[in-house]
Amino acid sequence: MNTPTEQPSATPILDLLEPLPKFDVERTNGRFAFPFLTFVAVIVFTGNLPSLFMPLGFLIINFSTIAIHEIGHLIAGWSAGLRFKGVRIDPFRIRIDSGRWQFRIRPRLFRGFAYMSLDRVRRIRSRLACYVFGGPAASLLLGIAAAVSGEMGLAHHYDSPWPTFLEFFGVWSFFIGCIALIPFKSLGFANDGMILRALLFRNAEALPMIASYALSAVKTGTPFSPGYVMRWFRLAARSSPLQSNHYAVNWVNYADAQEEEVAAQCLERCLAVSGYMEQDHRDMLIAESAFFTASRRNDPTKAAIWFNRIQSPDRLHVIWRSRARIALLCAQEEFDEAVSELNAAVAFIRAQPASAQGQKLESEWIAWREQIEALSRLAVVT
Repeated sequence: MNTPTEQPSATPILDLLEPLPKFDVERTNGRFAFPFLTFVAVIVFTGNLPSLFMPLGFLIINFSTIAIHEIGHLIAGWSAGLRFKGVRIDPFRIRIDSGRWQFRIRPRLFRGFAYMSLDRVRRIRSRLACYVFGGPAASLLLGIAAAVSGEMGLAHHYDSPWPTFLEFFGVWSFFIGCIALIPFKSLGFANDGMILRALLFRNAEALPMIASYALSAVKTGTPFSPGYVMRWFRLAARSSPLQSNHYAVNWVNYADAQEEEVAAQCLERCLAVSGYMEQDHRDMLIAESAFFTASRRNDPTKAAIWFNRIQSPDRLHVIWRSRARIALLCAQEEFDEAVSELNAAVAFIRAQPASAQGQKLESEWIAWREQIEALSRLAVVT
């Protein structure tokens, strides 16, 4: 007699069957280390030690080339008024995560990224174009300068290794600068040339990225985002070849979804790319997972696990924290505590400067309180 096989979960992270992805989504593997160390070992065992300068020299040249390219991005970004968020120069990572500096070492040697955000919403397209072009420009200019310097050095110092090193560095840097200006995608990421082409000539492709950067620069004197923020978020969610993880698309679809399973799968896709987020942003996503599990799946056990995964509850916005906790209390049928928590949140909302968003949120939470009170009365009767 055949027994039905259990179908795999469509939302394994949300169902706690799989862990959240690690930050940076980096896995240690031997794809580069093994062949490189094997090559070094062969050189050592054959006794041809001078040949070690070949792999070691290439590593130094490659690291220097990546560093120059990313520093070019950062200098151009600073000159355009952008704010530093992080930089990756393999194998090193430096970033500011929720106001805290972090330094990591990852087993990668061939990539680099510069992360910056806008300081204000003004001339976004031209400032981003300057920021993006800074990397290839630095590679090209430094490459030409190094190659010329190396050639001039060879004319006077035949026995010195530095002119040869400068020539190799210059040629490699110039090559990287040229490649960076050719539009293409690598491992799902658009390169400098593809982004620059969109910013200068393809408005429809660039608009979602421009909206994403605009969102990073939004400043408000109240805890509630201005009304246009959601419109910008929907612009950021538009399909574009420049997108890498489609987080904004999945979040908007989650917010709009009426069916529970559709919403769950959209939230699952957001969780799957949470390794790229800052800790505060990821805490908001975790709090939303607790809210969804409690309110729409009515699973207090899993909702409590999600709520306890919040790393910095004190740094989480009071509305997000209260929303998740109230949903959890309702799932646990602790309605009096839920109403008390909700009343505190409504008092917080009323204490803020008057705004259309605050008034709308207050009316929604008052309606939510009436629903909870009705559930409480029903629980007493039954």
